[in-house]
Amino acid sequence: MIPSSPHPDDARPDEVDDEIAFHLEQRTRDFIAAGHDPEEAARLARAAFGDIERIRRTCTCIDKGEHPMLHRIHMAVTALLLLAVLGLGWSLYSAHIRTIRTRVSLQNTMAQLEVAEQRQAEAASHRNTGVVYVAGPAVARPGTYALPATGNLTLRRVLIAASLERLDEGICTIQRGDQRIEVDLGGDEDPVLLPEDVVTVR
Repeated sequence: MIPSSPHPDDARPDEVDDEIAFHLEQRTRDFIAAGHDPEEAARLARAAFGDIERIRRTCTCIDKGEHPMLHRIHMAVTALLLLAVLGLGWSLYSAHIRTIRTRVSLQNTMAQLEVAEQRQAEAASHRNTGVVYVAGPAVARPGTYALPATGNLTLRRVLIAASLERLDEGICTIQRGDQRIEVDLGGDEDPVLLPEDVVTVR
């Protein structure tokens, strides 16, 4: 069998001790250079360095990620990142929902406008379509005449189309259902014709 390699954490206490020893040695050399004997310099270096055991525990905890303050900072940063991600996700979701609702609203509005336009067109078509009938001995071209798709058809216009011999004399009768309308062509009257009107020139 292949022997397992030691876990990296097993070497960390030795590394911490080596680091502490290095700093103590540097401090000792500084005190020796200042004129102290080696024993005095070593004592002053330990005193200046502080509690070695406390420093060793602190360094070991930091190295392993077990320092309470670092752990709290890590938890706080993680929580903030989680809240930021959730907030961003909610903002994107809300924006997506608003976009969908706006699109649906626009589609509904366009559909309503199309229906309204279609109804208006149908109403205009029903209003403007139809025919009138022109007859009489003085009419050269009697028959049926269609109302225009736009605008109105007046009496004198249909009589011109029917090739009436004279437009300035005679009596014209418009039969509109049960209503009978007489128009003196010698006057200025020019009534608008409606579908199914029957025009007779005498």
